[in-house]
Amino acid sequence: MKLNHPPKADQIEVTLIGPGKGECALVHLGNNNWIVIDSCINSATHKPAALSYFQEIDVVPSEAVKLIIVTHWHDDHIKGLHETLLQCNKAAFCASSA
Repeated sequence: MKLNHPPKADQIEVTLIGPGKGECALVHLGNNNWIVIDSCINSATHKPAALSYFQEIDVVPSEAVKLIIVTHWHDDHIKGLHETLLQCNKAAFCASSA
């Protein structure tokens, strides 16, 4: 039995995933519109945490993710970013100049 499910269309959800350093934040804006902030690797799947989470709750990243934000270019904030950008190919991308 699957325990996780996507938020309802009218729900705002903020999910923080990570090992305590270099997290990934996912924001559900409603109506299956998502923002991904930073990227870390899921230690269980060895895939980007955002993509693992979306798979777990049956969200299709290429349709749902509207924006990907990178706060800064430290390795613990961008691991898995390449694969995330490839799978979220319709999302806008925003990066800090820091």
